[in-house]
Amino acid sequence: MSRGFTLIEMLAVVTVFAMIAGISYGVLGVAGDGFLRLQAMRDAQEASSWMGRLLRQDCGMMSGSEVKNTRPLRLNGDTRGGSNFDELWLLVREPGKPGITEVYYHMDANGEQLVRESRLLWGTAAPQRMQLGKVQSFRVEAMDAGGQWQNRWATEGVFIWPRALRVTVADAMNQQTSWILPTPMGLL
Repeated sequence: MSRGFTLIEMLAVVTVFAMIAGISYGVLGVAGDGFLRLQAMRDAQEASSWMGRLLRQDCGMMSGSEVKNTRPLRLNGDTRGGSNFDELWLLVREPGKPGITEVYYHMDANGEQLVRESRLLWGTAAPQRMQLGKVQSFRVEAMDAGGQWQNRWATEGVFIWPRALRVTVADAMNQQTSWILPTPMGLL
């Protein structure tokens, strides 16, 4: 006589299997969220590293202009609701390019991406636009001769080189990264 499983035995096995599947799904869901957060942190660090390299390179190649009223550096501090949407203009002598390049760092129109635009100062071509990553805040300050940080620079009067620039970026996860960038003329 062949014996099979009873209905109660089958229901018990299905119930145990459903409990194990539910617990496994909950554990794997938490682990998956952790992996997604870890990936977002890694992406933010890579973007931050890229931003830092570009800023260091541009500040290291800052240059004065032969044109009398063209300022080699301008900062515009802009704070809205606790976030900074500053703007930074630099005149840079980029290797391999003739003349002077104007570089402009700012937040895009949506206030989500940090953008670097560059164009030859006397060129007629459209600026080259590069998105540097998603950020919540972009703050730029310049160190004056007395060692104080200012959020505006070179708006009027005689131009004086700052000693350094301090750039602070808050990424999409609100983690801040700061760079202190000496200016070539500020080291003299």
